[in-house]
Amino acid sequence: ATSTLLTVQPVAVAAGMVYETFKDRRPKEPRVEELQREAKRAKSELDRALQVPVPEDEELDSLPDVCPEIEDAFEAIQGLWRSSKGECAIFTDQRTNRLTYEESLSDQDARLHGWLEPEDEQAGEGVLACWVAVLHLLDEDEMPWYGPSFGEEPEALGQIKVELLPGMKMQTSIRIEDEDEDWQSPTCFSRRTEEEIEAAA
Repeated sequence: ATSTLLTVQPVAVAAGMVYETFKDRRPKEPRVEELQREAKRAKSELDRALQVPVPEDEELDSLPDVCPEIEDAFEAIQGLWRSSKGECAIFTDQRTNRLTYEESLSDQDARLHGWLEPEDEQAGEGVLACWVAVLHLLDEDEMPWYGPSFGEEPEALGQIKVELLPGMKMQTSIRIEDEDEDWQSPTCFSRRTEEEIEAAA
């Protein structure tokens, strides 16, 4: 009996050591604070998604017909453009279908972004179509500001006027916030060809 007891005791001690070693490795139950933070984060993401307008079929049917000249200009202004001062892109935002201006600032790892709105009253002589946007400075991978659910609106740097010219040309003029009373001299752009884009890829 004494021999059996001596045999059992080391086994029990070893089992106790194994339990102490692995008990701290068991998955811990999440804290209430962590669950609350995750719930708030999920609600915030849901609110952002709901902020993006998605028109119903009935709303699309009730929209007025677009004038052909305006529709052609809307398509014609989109693309990659080049000037003596740099390049910019004009495209339709995938979330909101809004006309968008972006200009990369490679030396700052940032970009200028603006929502272009039609402004025919601002158009100069001989201009086919005109848009104006408020410019914001964004980080290279930062999302645009879609509305209040995306936080505070970034500080406006100024405005940009984009004008479509005959011959598939365009020009832009800027007006810096709190500095310019009128538009600065325009910068002329030409569209980058598909061959140029493919060569640069």
